Amino acid sequence: MGKKSRVKTQKSGTGASASVSPKETLNLTSELLQKCSSPAPGPGKEWEEYVQIRSLVEKIRKKQKGLSVTFDGKREDHFPDLMKWASENGASVEGFEMVNFKEESFGLRATRDIKAEELFLWVPRKLLMTVESAKNSVLGPLYSQDRILQAMGNITLAFHLLCERADPNSFWRPYIQTLPSEYDTPLYFEEDEVRYLQSTQAIHDVFSQYKNTARQYAYFYKVIQVSGHPGAVSAAGRWGPRVAVPRPVPSQEAPSSRRKALFPHLQKRRRGRVCLDLPSLAASIQPSVALG
Repeated sequence: MGKKSRVKTQKSGTGASASVSPKETLNLTSELLQKCSSPAPGPGKEWEEYVQIRSLVEKIRKKQKGLSVTFDGKREDHFPDLMKWASENGASVEGFEMVNFKEESFGLRATRDIKAEELFLWVPRKLLMTVESAKNSVLGPLYSQDRILQAMGNITLAFHLLCERADPNSFWRPYIQTLPSEYDTPLYFEEDEVRYLQSTQAIHDVFSQYKNTARQYAYFYKVIQVSGHPGAVSAAGRWGPRVAVPRPVPSQEAPSSRRKALFPHLQKRRRGRVCLDLPSLAASIQPSVALG
């Protein structure tokens, strides 16, 4: 499928991470889970709690340094493989092109006039990453046992994505290797950058999201380590969790229904009567907390 994609594991400069005991990381994640499960702090104590949680997160990141799965080349180098994969599996690939919109990152640009209400882009169900496909993957046994996974589709999709990213033979590899490795959100901000938000109304949401996503990571890291599911354990150690924000996908069989999924190409936006499919290829993915 075009240029062969290779998966590699980042190596730290000292190689120290290779000798880190899994028990050390497990102990840190247990401490993180306890901290993130505590009641909300009193007025004026949120920053102190945020710093404490962030400190634990940074310690875990250092333990996992060098274990992240990466791909050769830039993400745009893999776009031809993505389009070929999409075409071979029945997705539409005509009438638009992939373009770097600079500040808005990569997206789709129409190459011909598109009429109002015209269907010009479609993605077959088999290309979607859904809860159903997760249940049929290495996550199946864990999903059947864990009530949180069963109740939270976004978490299920996040770990589905992690496992597939760690699998060099994944069916979705042409899609996954085009996703960004980082995102420009407060969850990726340095501590000093977050400090500038303290006088804004957004700071409470930043604190809450950071705490919630750190708690989700700590919980599932522990569950996955104990469960002994190789694919999930590898994914947790090599990429860290990115909580997926699934998008409602209209079905041709049932236009009024909406199935949440991760899917190649786009996130749809309606403007007037025209359905514009222009945002980033990774619009269906949002990170939660990146460790490693």
